[in-house]
Amino acid sequence: MSQIRLAADKSLELTENMTEESKAVAETITGVAAISEETAASAQETSATAEEVSASASELSRMARDLRSIADRFKTEPGLKQELRLAS
Repeated sequence: MSQIRLAADKSLELTENMTEESKAVAETITGVAAISEETAASAQETSATAEEVSASASELSRMARDLRSIADRFKTEPGLKQELRLAS
């Protein structure tokens, strides 16, 4: 009878240990999931910022082309400089 009692006590102890270890694993998984969500949110923010930077770079490039075009007009149309001086 005492062997049965010892076996039952050992089984109970093992079950309690497994329960505690399962809780620890569940907490770790919850932590990893939270970190994954934060990482995904940061990645989305980074992507949005990259899109904004790209749009700004495209706009700057367009403005540079416009300025080059204006500068080229000044080179090819000598009277344009005089007209601007008179207008100001």
